Amino acid sequence: DESDGEPTPKTFTCSPLQATLISHFEDQEQWSLADLANETGVSEDSIMKKMGYWLNHHVVRVALNRGEHNALVYELVASTDPKISDTPSCLDYYEDDRPERESGNDMIIYEKHIIEMLSSVGA
Repeated sequence: DESDGEPTPKTFTCSPLQATLISHFEDQEQWSLADLANETGVSEDSIMKKMGYWLNHHVVRVALNRGEHNALVYELVASTDPKISDTPSCLDYYEDDRPERESGNDMIIYEKHIIEMLSSVGA
């Protein structure tokens, strides 16, 4: 258990694409949205939806990589990261493979628009 300093392994039930995406983090701890899309041959929109599963389970988090024109970057979360809590994620608009969350597509489009706006301001 975590009381002796060792993290407890967790089990997740996910789609094959979600498993493929998280498996890329074994090679490196940080991936840009574009790099994951190139590596898997899957659209950035689909990557964003599927990565939402890992965001909501606090396995990865989103950051902006200012070195690549404010590119969206996913990075692994350390199990001991004090900034990550067990409270529900504010990223509920990401798809987690439940049909009732299909309306999240509108939020993803909105998010991409905001990221593009922020990218142009920083350029």
